[in-house]
Amino acid sequence: MRCRLWLGLAWLLLARAPGAARTSSGLRRPRSYPHLEGDVRWRRLFSSTHFFLRVDPSGLVQGTRWCHSPDSIIEIRSIRVGVVALKAVHTGFFVAMSRRGHLYGSVPGAH
Repeated sequence: MRCRLWLGLAWLLLARAPGAARTSSGLRRPRSYPHLEGDVRWRRLFSSTHFFLRVDPSGLVQGTRWCHSPDSIIEIRSIRVGVVALKAVHTGFFVAMSRRGHLYGSVPGAH
């Protein structure tokens, strides 16, 4: 009886939800949200270490604890599923990442 209970529980956990799209590898396909493409929001990005993301006028990306910094307002623009553009509203810099994983402010078209 105990074995049947465990098998039933395992079956419930592994069973697919009806209508769930799965590929041959078993992973779900990314959903499409065309109504969100091009969506623009202004936010202050807050980290778990209690810092707000800030892009200063020289393009330096860093954290600040001051929640009222105008440099910490970020425009988040949805490009497509899984891709967003982050732009500092006050300074006009886009947030970019180097190959080593460091963040910096960049103007459009600059590498």
